[in-house]
Amino acid sequence: MQIWHVIDSLEVGGAETVVATLCREQQAAGHAPSVHCLLRAGKIAKDLMEDGIPVHVYGPAPLMDIARRMFGLMRSQRPDVLHCHNETPTIFCAPAARLAGVRSIITTYHGMVVPLNAPRLKFWMATRFCNKVVAVSRTTQANLERSPISCPGRIVTLYNSAAPAGSTGFFPVCGPDEFPIVNVARHVPAKDILTLLRAFAIARQKAPDLVLLLAGSGVLTDSLKQSTTELGLDASVRFLGEQSDVGGILRQSKLFVLSSINEGLPISLLEAMSAGLPQVVTAVGGMAEIMELSQSGIAAPPQDPPALAAAILRFRDDEQWRLECGRRARECYESRFTPARMAADYFSLYTADRR
Repeated sequence: MQIWHVIDSLEVGGAETVVATLCREQQAAGHAPSVHCLLRAGKIAKDLMEDGIPVHVYGPAPLMDIARRMFGLMRSQRPDVLHCHNETPTIFCAPAARLAGVRSIITTYHGMVVPLNAPRLKFWMATRFCNKVVAVSRTTQANLERSPISCPGRIVTLYNSAAPAGSTGFFPVCGPDEFPIVNVARHVPAKDILTLLRAFAIARQKAPDLVLLLAGSGVLTDSLKQSTTELGLDASVRFLGEQSDVGGILRQSKLFVLSSINEGLPISLLEAMSAGLPQVVTAVGGMAEIMELSQSGIAAPPQDPPALAAAILRFRDDEQWRLECGRRARECYESRFTPARMAADYFSLYTADRR
């Protein structure tokens, strides 16, 4: 089966990681996946091409010109499946795919969904050309169904997956007498790492052995470093930068923390579960659902540093419960969130209701 994945780029991020994971699973199953980047390639593209998975880049160019070019390619090459990821690929490529005669058109919405606006109206109009609209959490599905022009019968929830955290990339980042907690996230407003820093400052007043490992980078990195200094946390917060392999960092840590204010279903959370880490997250997007499914962590209110600090301290102070939650996390990952499970679920969508 020839499967085209269409996405803005293959920069490091959750949706991009899902695309890479799907491509590898589909290639291993004997299919012919490829990635079509509308704007630019990105760091993940190189790894995919080294694995023999084609990556095509169409930008920079006007999106309507890209859509016309893809229409011609789809008419000549006849892919079996066009799988769009998020809004722009859906708006510009789903109608072209239908006109080109592609029988199976799927779109996945990887975020939480913000209120209806002009771009989102265009997205909903474009989904009329899709067989299915995939939400990555029940919360996302409910938000999608609230749109006055949605087609609820076409919307399904299909959870993301993540490749299990590896053991490479190991380098010591904490001492034997420290209690490391880890955050793996881009440094952007949606991740609200400032709230995490404030919560960490509160928690350290009672537990001075806590250290915070921040694996990631972004537009807010310099601002977060300044806030770290202002909070008096320079000795206990370690900025590790963007990491292509977080397995070694996760396996050194004792607790995973995300303080996001906008999420779909973050891949870093699933990677932490695969490493057997308990979690403290905010009750945003699909994260509270995962806590309910796994019983392996705490979902605190967003933008509430005292509540986040209390959850961190509960894990810090109760080793038996922390280890039990880690065991549950690993079991839940293996039963629900493996790449093989996600690939099989998507294959069922690709082959159902083909027009």
